[in-house]
Amino acid sequence: VLSSTLPEGVLSFPTEGTLQPGTDTLKFPLCFTACDKLLIEQDDVYYVRVKSQDFRCPVMEDTIDLVIKVIVPENKKPKVFTSPDSPFFYYANDTISIDVIGMDEDMGDLITLTANGDGFDLAEKGMSFKEVSGYDSISSKLEWVPDCDAFENQPYKIVFRVKDNSCIYSHEDSISIVINIQDHESTLADISVPNLITPNGDGLNDVFEIPALKGDMFPDNCEYYYKHVQIYNIWGAKVFESESRQFQWDPKGFPDGIYFYYLNLNKKEVTGWLQIIRGLPPYSY
Repeated sequence: VLSSTLPEGVLSFPTEGTLQPGTDTLKFPLCFTACDKLLIEQDDVYYVRVKSQDFRCPVMEDTIDLVIKVIVPENKKPKVFTSPDSPFFYYANDTISIDVIGMDEDMGDLITLTANGDGFDLAEKGMSFKEVSGYDSISSKLEWVPDCDAFENQPYKIVFRVKDNSCIYSHEDSISIVINIQDHESTLADISVPNLITPNGDGLNDVFEIPALKGDMFPDNCEYYYKHVQIYNIWGAKVFESESRQFQWDPKGFPDGIYFYYLNLNKKEVTGWLQIIRGLPPYSY
């Protein structure tokens, strides 16, 4: 029979056994595993009572009281830090790579580096971080490419922890970082669309296109980005459609006259008319 002032689970101990014929002694291992059960911060004393009983009649018993003194070993606390340092501001679709480093001056200590999102799961957000263990100095990377959905529920607080394998409960260090996602500026909503083409074979203005879409002057962002263009004739029949910013519509086979374009920029729709005139003479210098 075992009783003690230690928390449950610290001691493991067989509760019964049977003597073999011709023997008079049983040995029971009393295992003390305090490291992962006790919140060890200072030296402390615990009491254990072991009672031995047989099951003959009358029952005979004996008791021994043990005193267990837990001594906090000398040990230095590990440290964790990041490179670069916080605060962290990134744009949507940026590639985020943050080095996380754990260090311990006690060369014999095994240390483990972990990461957790504050109120969210890293993997569900598309973030990757590999838990690592080792000695002296260890490192891992937080990697993420946030998309436009990352604007919801931000900023993102992430807690990194390093803990050694000593028996001291507080022998861990933590650092919190906050990641903010911002959008690129874009003037795409103010783009100007030409509305006249002269397909007369002079190589100038022979096709309908939007040159501003092909450069960096009007970049996409999460609010305004090019989705597609459509062109209709005056009877409402669609004659052209493209999802490419590099589109060109050659009106070969279509008569001169008025057409209508529809430009989808996600949060803005740009519509207008377009005229085809083939009767103009080729441009001459």
